[in-house]
Amino acid sequence: MSSGQSRLATKHIALILLLVIGVYANSLLNGFALDDEGLLLLNPAVHGFSSGNVSSVFTSVPNKMEYLPVRDLSYMLDYQIWGLNPFGYHLANLLYYLLVCAVVYLLVCKVLRLWEEKPEITALFASLLFAVHPLHVESVAAISQRKDLLSTLFLLNSIYFYINDKCRRWEYPVALLAFVLAIFSKATVLSAPIVMVGLDLARHGRKTPQKAEVLLKAIPFFGVAASASMLNTFVMQRMGVLSDAGGGIQLARKIATIVDAFAYYLKIIIFPYPLNINPPFLIKPFNVITIASLIAIIAIVAVAVIYRRTQPVITLAIGWWMATMLPILGMAASRGLVAERYMILPSLGYCLLLGWGLCRLLPKPHFVKAVVPFLMLLIVIYGTITIRRNFDWKDSVTLYLQAIKDSPKKTRNYWLVASEYFGQKNYTETLRYLDMARRLNPNYNIDYEVFSALIDYQEKRYDEAFSVLDRLPSPLRDDILEVNYLYGKLYETRGDRDKTLFFYRKALASSQGLRIIFPPAVSEEINRVVASGR
Repeated sequence: MSSGQSRLATKHIALILLLVIGVYANSLLNGFALDDEGLLLLNPAVHGFSSGNVSSVFTSVPNKMEYLPVRDLSYMLDYQIWGLNPFGYHLANLLYYLLVCAVVYLLVCKVLRLWEEKPEITALFASLLFAVHPLHVESVAAISQRKDLLSTLFLLNSIYFYINDKCRRWEYPVALLAFVLAIFSKATVLSAPIVMVGLDLARHGRKTPQKAEVLLKAIPFFGVAASASMLNTFVMQRMGVLSDAGGGIQLARKIATIVDAFAYYLKIIIFPYPLNINPPFLIKPFNVITIASLIAIIAIVAVAVIYRRTQPVITLAIGWWMATMLPILGMAASRGLVAERYMILPSLGYCLLLGWGLCRLLPKPHFVKAVVPFLMLLIVIYGTITIRRNFDWKDSVTLYLQAIKDSPKKTRNYWLVASEYFGQKNYTETLRYLDMARRLNPNYNIDYEVFSALIDYQEKRYDEAFSVLDRLPSPLRDDILEVNYLYGKLYETRGDRDKTLFFYRKALASSQGLRIIFPPAVSEEINRVVASGR
């Protein structure tokens, strides 16, 4: 990069970073939300640096949710500086995102330089769109989603140093180290070696050495990905965290869900409004939408193939998008789960394609006066949605109330609001939102009754709690984790140790749960009761 290019890049990056600060500054006022409690607040393993804490996050799963030691180390650093002040954690997220956006610009410049003498404008357009895209809000505004920022930051750096032309010996090991850090920040980057091979082949074109040499260069990355995947599985299984969610779903339904999820993500990446923490997306069989989505996928792939020689940037952008979507679509197929936070890496392909397309129109007399205003308008629209969405992440209650506003018939959101109010001991609002949930869906009657019994227990109305549980319909009552757990708690108040242990163990063996109480909590109760009787 020449001195002139370096000065221009500095100006562009400064503009991008100022834009990021402008649209995300209000996220610094937010508190803790959602998984922050389990990952951070109630997880002493990330409360500061110590040999025990570092060992714990690398050899176990102290948060009982996910094995991401690099992410957990970043929490330790925050705790060392800020304690449990949410401002510091949100500030760290913003700083990580600033670095991500800077690297996006540098990486796009480096990749496009093979085909364009002056790729800086394309990189600027793509990076500005990436910086303000509303699908990134959850990754930036949610402390629990820092894994997205760290994995993206390390992966982009890994790719940047991987695709070197000057054969600096230190760049390859740096790329490999950055890839290791990316994997242990979030496992969904495991497909990255496919992207690296594709970039190597695309950048060299006909000048490429033997394809075997390109693959040989990538072998250590595939090896790291495979080893990290096995280690992750081993640790998660050893700690009893890993489950086979959706393992019994029929293959045809999995394929249909993958296709539908692709279409859903295509829609929200272009029209990211309204966004919902709990979007109405379920595993489903083939339907008309599935067929239309499949046609769209085939058309997009066809475009990438047709233009692979004449317009390689189109192929590059679509290829990036497709490759980084693979792990995400797999999760949707197994659990019916889609989320805006999963799109931070794939969205770069969309932003690159749109930014490149606008730059191609700039030299044309009929478009020159429209391109920049259109870009500015799109940035304003995306930026406005982003700023508004930041406010939604103030806390869990605010987030779920907004979800209800956007999707008033999504019953689960009422349950989630009620659960948050229950944690705050606001029992009046708990029952009010549960009542709204059961009016929309009578299946939530059981949730209303169980929460009622829990509230009676919390307020020491033990006889009333017994009465509520006893009138629940059988045999459903006998196989719900929370019901058996609460029976155990109630018998413990009567000093009946045998029945207490009976119902705790029955809770662990339950095949159904309302996700109010989780098996690890029941195991701890069993261990406590057993220990107290010794």
